[in-house]
Amino acid sequence: MTPDKILRNLERGYFMTHEEQDETAKYIRDLQQSNRAMREELIRYADELFAVRRDLTEIRKQLDEN
Repeated sequence: MTPDKILRNLERGYFMTHEEQDETAKYIRDLQQSNRAMREELIRYADELFAVRRDLTEIRKQLDEN
């Protein structure tokens, strides 16, 4: 079942078969897992960017002192 069909069924209150409900539940679980993984990667990436910025600031200070 496509995301558009899922939304159409939910918005219009259409009945979904048990198979469609199972597909929808699996799709939502997959989205949740994907979102968790993406959030963790974004946090890791942000941490790396902050570390690089800190290192560049330190290098800039050292260059200004010389």
